[in-house]
Amino acid sequence: MQWMVVVTDLTSRLERDQARGEALRFVTHELRTPLVSIQGFAESLLRYSPEGSREAATIIFGESQRLVSLINTYLDVLRFDAGARSLRNEPIAIPQMVAQVEKIMAPIADSAEIGIRVELDSGLPVLYGDPPMLTGVLLNLLNNAVKYSPAKSEVAVHVYTDNTSVIFEVRNPGPPIAPEHLSRFFEPFYRAQEHETAEPGWGLGLTFVKRIVEEHYGTIEAASDEKGIRVRVRIPRASGKMGRDLGHNNLNGGAKGLRAVS
Repeated sequence: MQWMVVVTDLTSRLERDQARGEALRFVTHELRTPLVSIQGFAESLLRYSPEGSREAATIIFGESQRLVSLINTYLDVLRFDAGARSLRNEPIAIPQMVAQVEKIMAPIADSAEIGIRVELDSGLPVLYGDPPMLTGVLLNLLNNAVKYSPAKSEVAVHVYTDNTSVIFEVRNPGPPIAPEHLSRFFEPFYRAQEHETAEPGWGLGLTFVKRIVEEHYGTIEAASDEKGIRVRVRIPRASGKMGRDLGHNNLNGGAKGLRAVS
């Protein structure tokens, strides 16, 4: 019998991940202040500018609003990791949450000549969880869908439910992603080669999305074919893990669970 020993330098990997995390924390925190200021000035321009000069202000306001919302999601996750923020357990009206995300993304989608189609099934439950974080999940998914869709196309958001879960599905057209890239879709700092030159970015959004979904006892998966890309998030209607010990977070010792009620 032959044995093969593989030695991995875990110390350097941990140090690299820690450095990346600290850099992200610094960048997101430092970016938030000027973006909030830009958003405020853009809102003033929208309110007081002549009708014919509002298009630029609309784009500036929409982009800054989107970036502030994304940064707030990242900061919430970083605070959560550091134990400085608890995971909330509050009622979320799904139609209102989806409408909020659609409102944020509408100016960006319009400027890219991309339509947004929303389908909400009837009888959706009131979801219990962390409202800003779950809103951030949908915002990140829709932002990615718009970002990588060709002009004059349409992205779709479909929210429905089955016996166990509330399902959020975001679909967008585009070339299929190779299986070897799709399997690494949610890894930190990973970006598929074909996307490297298409759009700038850190490759962090989907990693944060996955983390938030899993803390809500949910799952996330991505699929790709000739029609485009589909990302599907499942959040349990009622969790049977109400006492799960999450260890690293501050969920009142893991005693408070997340659930959905009809």
